[in-house]
Amino acid sequence: MIRWTLWLTLLTGWAIALEVPVPNPSRLADGQVSASTRYWIAKGMHLAVYAGLALSAGWLRIPVRYRWLMMFFLMAHATVTELLQVALEEWCNRGGLLSDVAYDQLGIAIGWKWWMRTDEK
Repeated sequence: MIRWTLWLTLLTGWAIALEVPVPNPSRLADGQVSASTRYWIAKGMHLAVYAGLALSAGWLRIPVRYRWLMMFFLMAHATVTELLQVALEEWCNRGGLLSDVAYDQLGIAIGWKWWMRTDEK
């Protein structure tokens, strides 16, 4: 039970982080992080967090025949958080992007591959 609680806490924290308002980039003072650097940091976070969530799902000891449900849940979570960003764009100064969903799905696929590799040993 503690494993599920910790994992769900991580998932919830990431969902909240994706919806929390961020400063409007057009109002940032000069000398802030460049737009391209900010872009790659954000996309790297999307990929890394979803890879980590998929990989750490292996810690939950889900039976092999049900693991596809977890991956489907993570893919749906990634998509829904981006749709929420579209709906809340005015409030949170972010827009949901299809490219973010793609980075999320790539991260899930990477985590899934590692997760499945641990069973082969």
